[in-house]
Amino acid sequence: MSSILSDHTKTVAGGASLIRKYFTEAIRLRSIHGADAVQDFSLGNPVLFPPEAFNQALRDVVNDPPRNLHSYMPNNGHLECRSAVARLATQWHGTQIDADHVYMTVGAAGAFSVLLHMICEPGDETVAFRPYFPEYTAYTRNVFCNIVFAETDENFDPDWEHFEQCLNEKTRAVIINTPNNPTGRIYSPEVLARLAEILRRHNESRERPIVLISDEPYRRLLYDGATVASPLPHYEHTFIVGSFSKDLSLPGERIGYLVVHPKLWCEELHKCIVTYIRTLGFVNAPSLMQFVLPRCVETMIDLEWYKERRDILVKGLQDAGLECPAPGGSFYLFPKIPEGVSDTEFADMLAKRLVLVVPGSGFGASRYVRICYANTLEAIRASIPKFKEAADEARALAAQRRAEAH
Repeated sequence: MSSILSDHTKTVAGGASLIRKYFTEAIRLRSIHGADAVQDFSLGNPVLFPPEAFNQALRDVVNDPPRNLHSYMPNNGHLECRSAVARLATQWHGTQIDADHVYMTVGAAGAFSVLLHMICEPGDETVAFRPYFPEYTAYTRNVFCNIVFAETDENFDPDWEHFEQCLNEKTRAVIINTPNNPTGRIYSPEVLARLAEILRRHNESRERPIVLISDEPYRRLLYDGATVASPLPHYEHTFIVGSFSKDLSLPGERIGYLVVHPKLWCEELHKCIVTYIRTLGFVNAPSLMQFVLPRCVETMIDLEWYKERRDILVKGLQDAGLECPAPGGSFYLFPKIPEGVSDTEFADMLAKRLVLVVPGSGFGASRYVRICYANTLEAIRASIPKFKEAADEARALAAQRRAEAH
């Protein structure tokens, strides 16, 4: 039978996510062994319920619904919701953000889709830093563009020399993710300032400036006094992409936003953004969530809930002989695996022990695996001896291979 699919669709779909692969495997293993027997650290899918302030806000809206609760709205979202997000963004970025600069979207993914459709021509390139959120590849390919990956150093800060080699006349956007998924790394003000300086220098010979996209869904998930610097004071061609999936524990509600740098905003840009929100099929972000958010957006989940899990798991991994520093943000760990085995081999060693992690090659870093610790304490504690067993098995296999090689 001849395929009805376009070649482009086959290319995009061919880059299947390793995250989803192992998440699906966890579902299969649960059906065989039972839910409590499987420790699934694959998907960033929190088991933590939203804070009570969200639950109360939801009850208030449902019990006393506004007349337009389920109605169409302006494509950029309800004014009250955009105003609430603008107030938060002003605090975070130290720059005055007004409601006009905010666009409510169907998750951060919806914001990415709108933005890349708006700024890219077929054949353009985006640049992201390794390790990276793998969906950046799909977002870029969706608009018939290519993605280039810049290297980072041992601390996951940019390798500036390699980054500049990645920039050329086709570069349309640079994507940063801070705190980072999968590493939890947070970019310092100095890193953002240098990034901006490089982009401005390259813009001098360009007709269209390079756009900076700052992906920030983990902005409020911070530990040990960490703070997140803003790119807005450094570079005016910046868009902020974010969501409340993580800090309010609402990934299934698909409520995100796009913030335009105030110096970049204009009526023409506004018209293009709302056009793509509508014509890409979103039309508007979920209405119910837009009425709930203004009542609870200043609150968030309990960070101690995550920190406790981070600390227990970091110690367990380190005791197993794995190199795993405690990250300053997000809810992921990115331990380095033993030398002499591949990331998929190590992930499979864990999977046969009913522990699911994601190989680092899915994020462009094959010497690591990603662990999402947004899970129960019972699951985390049950997994620790299994990490030790898998690490011991990996080191034994690596030693056997070295002996056979000699």
